[in-house]
Amino acid sequence: MKPSIQSKNGKNDTNDVVLPEIVKILNEIFGQYNIEEIHSFKRSEIESLILKKLRSKFKEDHIKVDAILFVNIQFSEIIKKRIEENLLREVEKNNCQ
Repeated sequence: MKPSIQSKNGKNDTNDVVLPEIVKILNEIFGQYNIEEIHSFKRSEIESLILKKLRSKFKEDHIKVDAILFVNIQFSEIIKKRIEENLLREVEKNNCQ
């Protein structure tokens, strides 16, 4: 029988092992996209990539990742304002055509 994440890594809390790996994968993949892509049209592509990486990473530890869902992505106020400005420009551009 393969040791659990806790005993294999000498940690008492699975969060010390699992969460840092999740954050690492999220940063790696989100870093490949711009804000507008994350916020809108590439969201499902990003979710698929993250799910694939998580499954691959945790498979060796016998952790099954069935799905992921991003329901509340938090952006800084500066980023929120930039997204809003870009969306408004896009609406104005479409209205002028």
